[in-house]
Amino acid sequence: MRYKIRNILTIIALALLVAFPFTTSIFKIPTVEINNTKYKVALAKTQAEHSRGLQNIESMPTNEGMYFIFEEPKEQSFWMAETLIPLDIIFINENLKITNIETAIPCEEQNSFNCPRYKSTSPAKYVLELNAGEAEENNFKPGDKVTTRLYE
Repeated sequence: MRYKIRNILTIIALALLVAFPFTTSIFKIPTVEINNTKYKVALAKTQAEHSRGLQNIESMPTNEGMYFIFEEPKEQSFWMAETLIPLDIIFINENLKITNIETAIPCEEQNSFNCPRYKSTSPAKYVLELNAGEAEENNFKPGDKVTTRLYE
């Protein structure tokens, strides 16, 4: 009986490996790279994810961030309501080039509509949020090429 159960479990395990090999996207982490500096990113693709962003996050490792994907390029505007950590907001056009970088500080206003807005200077299809200071430390600037591995 044990022999049959072991064989059945082996067959199931092999079937799972064939159906879901380790090279599938479920085992890969999305990354964004600028000037040979790579960041693991959480993706924000829906309106709800865009709105939530990094709100209420108390800290973030230096090699991580959030990558926002918008349906169409347009002027983007971000605010820091309920965001607890300062961030570099890197606006990226549809050609994956940085258009501008804004350093944003948390907003402590009771009415979030009074929080400052951080805007793209031209249409942006993507936005990368990193810990404040990362862009300056790594000399990121407008025109720099962004490489992504998103495994969507």
